[in-house]
Amino acid sequence: MNEHLFQDYRTKFFTYYKETRSRAHSHFIRNLEEDSDEDVIEAVNDALSSLAKLGLPDINAQALANLLPSDPMEAAIGIMADVRAYFQGSPLPTFRLSP
Repeated sequence: MNEHLFQDYRTKFFTYYKETRSRAHSHFIRNLEEDSDEDVIEAVNDALSSLAKLGLPDINAQALANLLPSDPMEAAIGIMADVRAYFQGSPLPTFRLSP
């Protein structure tokens, strides 16, 4: 298998699995993605203005997700991405039937 292809697939699958898990387990991420709730919008704007007062003016709402603690299942997500990338990049096995 091509190492470059494997790493490309691994990165894509790791990102996909990690984002899917964070959406499923974090109300914070879902609240950031949902922009129809006025209370959430106000809370995010308050947080961003407070961070600007502390000297971090270039922070946006999506960057707030970086404040979350790391996922304890990140190692397992990496293994899942490795396995999926390996089988995604491998050619399908061919079987020869003997007459």
